[in-house]
Amino acid sequence: MFTKKKNVLTFNSNSKFKPFIFYKNSFLNHSNLLKENRNKIGIYRWIDIIDNKSYIGRFINFTRRFQEYYNINFLINQILKGNSL
Repeated sequence: MFTKKKNVLTFNSNSKFKPFIFYKNSFLNHSNLLKENRNKIGIYRWIDIIDNKSYIGRFINFTRRFQEYYNINFLINQILKGNSL
């Protein structure tokens, strides 16, 4: 189950909710990640391996959303706008 503290969602690992698909390293596996999830709708969770903080996102078109994450120009523009990634 998710809990909310100071606008941060945390995930209880004892929860009955388990990931449908898990990628240990999305950067190294990005071609498989895109291919296996083409045109899907869903919710995703990024976990920072350094501090174990999570980011939860959702998408209507998986392919488009994740191609943005792998596009350096998109990422730079989002940072310059002050948007979270």
